[in-house]
Amino acid sequence: MFFNTTNESGVALRTAHARTLTQEEIILNFFKLNKNKAFSPEEVQTFCLPKAPITSIRRALTVLTEAKKLFKTGEKKVSKWKVNTNTWKWTDES
Repeated sequence: MFFNTTNESGVALRTAHARTLTQEEIILNFFKLNKNKAFSPEEVQTFCLPKAPITSIRRALTVLTEAKKLFKTGEKKVSKWKVNTNTWKWTDES
């Protein structure tokens, strides 16, 4: 899902939308391959999409959680900024 907060149109909008779907698919496939492990947004960024902004990773995690493909574990990990951050796992039902 692409949130058009920059009011893109035409080719730019279609390109952004296609890229977003790809990010979600990459992240979901990563979680499927690591079914029993929980990952923070930073870890997902490191392992899957190192060039993507962390906000894009968080957006994808939110969209996949709302679609019930991932779930927030309630467990936290310390981030590189030394603050607790949530972790997610793959939902076996997806």
